[in-house]
Amino acid sequence: MKIYPELDIIVKVIALFFISNVETFSQVSRDILKDGFHRDLETEILLSTEDDQVLETDCKIVIIETLPSGVYVDNYQINTINTSYQFLLEEEVDIEAPEYLSLPLSVYIYHNKSSTINISLPIHIRYHRPSNTSQYKQIIIQSPVIYTTCYNLIAEETGNIKLPCDNTKANNCTWKKLNHNKIEDITILVPVGSSDDSLIVTVITLLVTVGGCVFIMLKVMTTDTNTSSGKHKRT
Repeated sequence: MKIYPELDIIVKVIALFFISNVETFSQVSRDILKDGFHRDLETEILLSTEDDQVLETDCKIVIIETLPSGVYVDNYQINTINTSYQFLLEEEVDIEAPEYLSLPLSVYIYHNKSSTINISLPIHIRYHRPSNTSQYKQIIIQSPVIYTTCYNLIAEETGNIKLPCDNTKANNCTWKKLNHNKIEDITILVPVGSSDDSLIVTVITLLVTVGGCVFIMLKVMTTDTNTSSGKHKRT
């Protein structure tokens, strides 16, 4: 079979094009630990072989978590954790606010570059509005966005996205987005009260509140009476 030189060259060029454009991805895995309203969001990142150059240079990564309004992180708690990484919250966090009065929250997690990175982020579930259609509400946490920056590389090699260099927000650096495998969103089921029970809950709450006030008033009056009686006896 006769092979034309021109066709052979074209095939080789096409093959070279596809090979050179095959991307290698960092591997990201996620999990939720603990039960109840206080959980740990665990993230493991295995950097791909294409990042070998950056691993040998003065580089760091930032993982940006976008948490929905149904969960929050405690700024004081995360900044007192003894870890090898640093946290930055772009917004003030009201830890008392319910889900329906809260906004999504961005959390920046800074870590020095290494082949394997493990992050543990403590998250807390907010109070959700009662429902008359379901006993549970879904909280969906999407996959994070990961960037890297290297201080000894030129801007074109580093990237073109401006983000804070560290959790002090003193300066901005140029960051490059890292590709990673597609991972499923994390879903947390939160038990909620039934709005059909709102009337009876309101009545019981009111009765308990009034009863508590009456008890305190009687206790104060009894104490005052005993104190007055004691004074009269001594007189």
